[in-house]
Amino acid sequence: MPVDVDGKLRPHTKTNSCSLRTDCPAGPSRTVRTGPLVCAEVRATQLGRNVPRTASGGGAVNAMGTQDRSAARSPVRWSGLVWYLILAVLALGVVWSLWTPAARAQASVNLHAAQADAFVHGRLTLDHGLPDAASYSGKSFSPYPPAPAVLLTPVVAVFGLHGPTPLLLAFVLSGVAAIYALRICRRAVMQSRQAQVLTLGLLLGTAYWSQVIDGNGVWGLSHVCAVAFLLVAFDSALRGRGLATGICLGVAFLSRQFTICALPFLLALLWERVPTTRRRWAVVRVLAPIGVLGGAYLVFNAARFSGPIDTGYSYIRLTGFLQARVDEHGLFSVAYVAFNFTYMFLQGFHVNYRGATMLHANRVDPFGTSLPAASPFLFFAVKAHQSRTVMVAAAVSIGTCLMGILLYYNNGFLQTNAQRFSLDFVPMLFVLCAFAVPRLKTRWWEAAVWYSIALNFLALVVLGS
Repeated sequence: MPVDVDGKLRPHTKTNSCSLRTDCPAGPSRTVRTGPLVCAEVRATQLGRNVPRTASGGGAVNAMGTQDRSAARSPVRWSGLVWYLILAVLALGVVWSLWTPAARAQASVNLHAAQADAFVHGRLTLDHGLPDAASYSGKSFSPYPPAPAVLLTPVVAVFGLHGPTPLLLAFVLSGVAAIYALRICRRAVMQSRQAQVLTLGLLLGTAYWSQVIDGNGVWGLSHVCAVAFLLVAFDSALRGRGLATGICLGVAFLSRQFTICALPFLLALLWERVPTTRRRWAVVRVLAPIGVLGGAYLVFNAARFSGPIDTGYSYIRLTGFLQARVDEHGLFSVAYVAFNFTYMFLQGFHVNYRGATMLHANRVDPFGTSLPAASPFLFFAVKAHQSRTVMVAAAVSIGTCLMGILLYYNNGFLQTNAQRFSLDFVPMLFVLCAFAVPRLKTRWWEAAVWYSIALNFLALVVLGS
């Protein structure tokens, strides 16, 4: 009900707002249209009380009728400063963690860069003596899928084989990953702050950070490339673009083979986002580029090894317990499940100590830390709310990928505070988390993100230094 400054109430019938008449000594009286909140403040002000406004109201009203905005703006200002301070510390930590790998890049040769150099010179064979290479019929080859090498080929052709070129490519791909992770979050109707925090969790709170650090090595660059293209594939599926989805998944497959397991999840997302009359055609547009790229990979294998499905992994020169495992059980076996399951789901954060007194921290467990201990925020994916088709497809994709990882002879050794093979399905968990977060009534997921980033900071920056 409208109120005059003299305290008298007068009825109204049209709106919920009220008219406040103010008499200014310096000029004529004027009427200000206000809302019910201000009406309550005016009533309280006439009684000599200060009434706080809401968080969006812009401050408290004092006895003179003016607003004290410093009380409301200070928390916002401090919150912004803390946020930028956290980002600055993380940026410095990332730069510090990458400093040593960048300095050593000149003295090492990335196997993908060596393969790119071979492409430039019109051959498939590599120089002998390169680490992680496969020896077959007296020749040396790269047994790893060729997508990162193809991406490096024009750069190597211009700048040469040596130097931090693979690490720079890892930086560029990380930028792509960040952009498309944020796009996925926006398509999941996440708030801006939520999207930023979840994206930071993906890049700095999982195995991804450690693999960017190892970007000058063949393993790290393969993971970074696969994650970037898998995120682009999911963004394309959410937009209903079948051809782009198929191409990007094909490139991810040619970086890390197990990423092909994401196909059911991608198809389910795409199926629900295209018109009914175009669904079958959309599926064809996904499968066609995958078939072309997969066929090229089979030809590439046949040209180097014993046949199209021979990837060359069995010809890698191994040592120690890894060679003993392969000699006794082969590349895939149920004998590896117990060990791999322990490190994937049970192993906590463990620091090794050295010295005569065993009081000097050496490094964290080279077999890594389990996913629940290192990146617990990813398990909020179970709160995702999508159709039954999408959720079943996601479970099939993640479960199939996980099964292959558990059966493999190596769990990702050497690795720091992570299970790097989990990056083959972590982008799928990220998408589910993006669907889940807007529905959560708690901020525990955000606390889990910051815990994951802090633990990685401890392992990669503090102990890693």
